[in-house]
Amino acid sequence: MLLLLLLGMSLIRRAVWVSETLLPSLYNASTVAFGVCLFILLPLCIFRKTLGFAGACCLGTAPHLVLSSYVPLPDRGRYLDMAA
Repeated sequence: MLLLLLLGMSLIRRAVWVSETLLPSLYNASTVAFGVCLFILLPLCIFRKTLGFAGACCLGTAPHLVLSSYVPLPDRGRYLDMAA
């Protein structure tokens, strides 16, 4: 029973670490990837010769965009201001 409790606490601490360190950089990378897909690759889909390349690149960035948009970034100052 104690082992399960320690395992749960370890998972929560790691989740907090991931949300504090990795998510801001994932958010920045997903913003760049979305901009590239929208403004560069999407217009390439108009032409038949570049359709396969643009489609493959957009599908390649899709998991990254989903991963970074799944968990919202914490806004630390906002919650403190509301409580005061």
